[in-house]
Amino acid sequence: METVGLSQQLQEFLHTEKIIVDTGLETVTRLLQMLAQYFYGLTVPSHWRLLDIQRGARSWYFRWRSDAEQAACPRCHVISRHLTHRLTPHTVQDLPLNGMTVYHTVIKPRYVCDPTECPVYPFVDPLAGFACPGARLSTRLKTLLIRLSLPSVINRMPSALQPFGIVVSRDTLIRLIKAQGAIVIADNLARGDVRVLDVDDANFRKGDHSTGHSVFVDGDTHRFLVVVQGTTQAIAEAVMAQWPTVEIVSRDRGSAYAAAAAAHDKTQVADPFH
Repeated sequence: METVGLSQQLQEFLHTEKIIVDTGLETVTRLLQMLAQYFYGLTVPSHWRLLDIQRGARSWYFRWRSDAEQAACPRCHVISRHLTHRLTPHTVQDLPLNGMTVYHTVIKPRYVCDPTECPVYPFVDPLAGFACPGARLSTRLKTLLIRLSLPSVINRMPSALQPFGIVVSRDTLIRLIKAQGAIVIADNLARGDVRVLDVDDANFRKGDHSTGHSVFVDGDTHRFLVVVQGTTQAIAEAVMAQWPTVEIVSRDRGSAYAAAAAAHDKTQVADPFH
C-alpha cells in the first residue's frame, strides 16, 4: 500500500518555492490547495480550489471555489460552456472530524443552456460525485446516516449523533431512509433473475385485516423484494407480473395468492413454514 507523507510534501514545496521569511498570497493559496489535495483529494472534485479553512467552537468550515468551465443542463443534459457573471454559494455538511461538524461551502458558477429553445433558467454547477443538486448533506454522509439509522431508533438518533459532530434532524433521517428504500424497491422490481417467488400476508395490527400487506421474497436468495398494501388477488397478480422469469410461486393456502399464481400459469408449492 503506497503512503504519502505530508511533512515530506511540505518540505519539497517550501524548498521549491525558496521561501525564507515572506510568503505571498499566491504561495498561501497554493499551500491551501496542497492541504486540500492531501486530505480531500480523493473525495472532492478535482476542479475545486480551496480558499480558506476556519475553525469554530465545534465546527470546521472549508471554503472552496469551483473552477469548472462547463456543466450539463439539468433538463436537456446538453453540456453548456456559457458562464454568467453570478456566483452561488452552496453549503454541504460532510463527515465529522474528531467530533467536530464539517461544512463545505462551495462557490459555484452559473451557466446558461446553449440551445435557445431550452426553457431552463440559469443553472449552477452540480456537485457531481460529492452531493446531489441542492443537497445539504454530502453523499457519503447520507450513506453513513442510512446505515446507522436502519438498525436504530430514529427518534433517538439525532441526539446520539451530536457528540460525534453530526447535526441532523429526525425528519431528515426518515426522508433519507424512504428515498433509499424507493431506490432499492425500484431495483428489485427491475430484476430479471427471480426464479422462485415467496409470497405471504402480514398485518401491521394484529387482528386488523384493513392493515393487511403482501410480502414478496426471492425464494433463492431470501431477499425481500417488495411489500405492498392489500392481500387481494388483483394486487398479487399485478406484483407477480413484474417478474416474468418466475417459475415457482411458494405460498400458504390463501385462495387469493393461489388464484394470482394460476392466472400467471406458475408452478405452485407450499412453503416449509406453512
